[in-house]
Amino acid sequence: MSKTTMKTNPVRQWFQILFGFLFLTLALGVQASNTYSTPNAYPHTGTLSPSEAMKMIREHKNLTVVDVRTREEFEKGHIPGAISVPIQSLPQNMNAIPTGPVLLVCRTGRRAHYAYHLIHDARPAQQLWYLEGRPVYSPDGSYTFQ
Repeated sequence: MSKTTMKTNPVRQWFQILFGFLFLTLALGVQASNTYSTPNAYPHTGTLSPSEAMKMIREHKNLTVVDVRTREEFEKGHIPGAISVPIQSLPQNMNAIPTGPVLLVCRTGRRAHYAYHLIHDARPAQQLWYLEGRPVYSPDGSYTFQ
């Protein structure tokens, strides 16, 4: 082979770099669009930290909070607007769970985690999360997550 065929064409090198850069930019753009940083976007279903759960409640007015504690626990304090579907009766009352976006809460996260799996197995496409944390209810009706 001659030395001229061994050389790489500078224009071709420039196009290879340009297409590589464009591919990388598109790939990173798709990755970034799948995160929760986009306003009004939902995170992937599953567990939410206390701060993520508070953010979802603040930003998503169509989110339903479902409290899976006992009725007695619910009556002692709950998130305003939450509905009560005790874990003990959940398998028989799946129709009480709305089909839209749902955040499950309980006292420690254990029952909400269990409820998540029950609902997710029955409705794999459901937008569904559970709080991995502990709600703390105040006498004035306010609450925080820890």
